[in-house]
Amino acid sequence: MSDDSVQYHELQNLEDDSPPAPAGGPRSNGREVWKFRFIQGFHGLNLGLLYVALFPFLESLGLDRRSIGALMSVSLLGNAFLCYFIPQWHERTIHKALILGSHTVTVLCGAVLSVASHRWAVLPAIAGCMVSWGHELGFLRILEGDILSTITSKNKQFEERTLSLILKTSGMSLGMVATVIMLYSVPEGQPKELPPFAFAFKAFTALELVILLLVWFLDSTTHAEQVSTQEPEDDEEVSLENGDSRYITCLKWAFFLQAIGEGIVLIPWKVDYIYVITKDSFGSPFLAAMLMIGDQFSPMLSVVLTYLMKGPIKSAIAMEVVTAILYIGAGSSQPDTTKRLIAISLWTTSRLYFVPAMAARLLSSKNCTKEFLGRISVYRAFGLCLGPLVAGVLTYHDLYGYCYYASATLLLLCCAVLVTCLPLDKNLRSPLKKII
Repeated sequence: MSDDSVQYHELQNLEDDSPPAPAGGPRSNGREVWKFRFIQGFHGLNLGLLYVALFPFLESLGLDRRSIGALMSVSLLGNAFLCYFIPQWHERTIHKALILGSHTVTVLCGAVLSVASHRWAVLPAIAGCMVSWGHELGFLRILEGDILSTITSKNKQFEERTLSLILKTSGMSLGMVATVIMLYSVPEGQPKELPPFAFAFKAFTALELVILLLVWFLDSTTHAEQVSTQEPEDDEEVSLENGDSRYITCLKWAFFLQAIGEGIVLIPWKVDYIYVITKDSFGSPFLAAMLMIGDQFSPMLSVVLTYLMKGPIKSAIAMEVVTAILYIGAGSSQPDTTKRLIAISLWTTSRLYFVPAMAARLLSSKNCTKEFLGRISVYRAFGLCLGPLVAGVLTYHDLYGYCYYASATLLLLCCAVLVTCLPLDKNLRSPLKKII
């Protein structure tokens, strides 16, 4: 078991399941690194475009809360099922095929949204976009670990990952603000017409096609180098040892409870977002966009908390507790949806951000990491399947407040499991220690 001096880029190599760097270390390739950075920025930009344009578009089609909730449930279930099947495959070629296939489906669905106006043509395209491209899939992140270990040296991988997070967040912020301005800015003296959704979806489709080509070219360039430098893998089978069973069981249940809570609260939160962004007042769309932007800084906030609290588990528990408190407050704020969004957007991404890699370091054998993370992913996928089903039943009966209460209860149970079963005094030091 390693000591507290383990650095963040080593943890991320475990989490992303990237292959070990060759003995001489990969040489940084400036052109390929910039391709990698453009992928991150465009990916965030497209997420901002899709989410801001999609929700008022659904409302303009005449969908009520029940219909929107049902559509979100189907989309999140599709994401969750794919999250279950993805960890079963460890072949890079399969990951690449899934990434390129999902981006291709998204391009086709975006093209349909750009030209179609009939509800029965639009709704399947929306579901296809969200299922194939939703950021819960994790396709691109799996392949990124392999690519990053090839195009840059090991001691610079943390810096690249930090920059990637900044680029994604900045791209999302820019996409949201630009889309809100495009949809709601009407020249003075002219009547307000239906927002130009087609233009937003055309921009989304074009950017998605650019991402598809960048991923294709970047992977084609780096795969040959990776094959030529990668050492042969040991085919010896390993299994998780009995001494680690307590940690394994704890993390599996923690991720299961947290995923159910996340799945339950996503649907009512997004439905509330639609009704805030489509209010008549001119400032409401900008308020909703700024709330979504604030939500995307949650991963960065978890990094800072890990540094301040000197451990990822303590910071994760703090995030879960505060999130649960805000969820309880949001559940009691009906019908003031603006107040609810302000509370939820502060902590809605209540992820156990550093716990998987940290817990993998608690295992007796490093060779068990892949099996351990695979089990965690399966439990999280089952939770993401169950959460939208519960939310769908509650939202169908207009019990939005109970969604927040149920999610808060599950997050508090998750904290209880972590406090009871994990050694809080053995937390790794902050990943920011080396930089700061």
